[in-house]
Amino acid sequence: HVEEIGGGVCQLSSTMYNAAINAGLQVDARTGHSYEPSYVTPGEDATVSYSKPDFKFTNLSSAKIGIKVTFKDRVVTVTIYGIPVLEEGVTQYMDSKKISTIPPEIEYVEDPTLEPGTEEVMENGSSGSVWETHLVQEKDGKVISDEYMHRTRYKTTKKVIRRNSEAPTEAPVTEATTVAPTVAPTEA
Repeated sequence: HVEEIGGGVCQLSSTMYNAAINAGLQVDARTGHSYEPSYVTPGEDATVSYSKPDFKFTNLSSAKIGIKVTFKDRVVTVTIYGIPVLEEGVTQYMDSKKISTIPPEIEYVEDPTLEPGTEEVMENGSSGSVWETHLVQEKDGKVISDEYMHRTRYKTTKKVIRRNSEAPTEAPVTEATTVAPTVAPTEA
């Protein structure tokens, strides 16, 4: 992976993925992102890149479909027009739940310029996660189907800590003795 400008195309493909699912279209290829997305529920994202990975779906209805995409006020909306694929009164959607959190790996970088025995966080890192996604169908407000679709695992980013692992040196212990002067008794 190389850090670079991006994200716009994947926001569109993820929105298209959700629209295709909600419309009852057949999803043929979908890959989650490497890291947890912020603009869509994790597990409900579809990443795309040159050549691979790709997002693909098939229209199994008896007619052509129309797809309208709009972008307004920083929001992408995908609308699919066509003959309904789902039975009348049935809606379907994805339901994703986090099933585990993966703590970040820790990388230590030795730095002799730090005081011996001290550490300093350079990068906080982030946790990864695993999400399970189900395809849910409802009719008249009641769940009629809840099927497992997939699990998506999102990577962590490393926590980087600078440290000087030398043991701190202790100051030598010195013994101090104080002698109080003696006062000779005086006669009155």
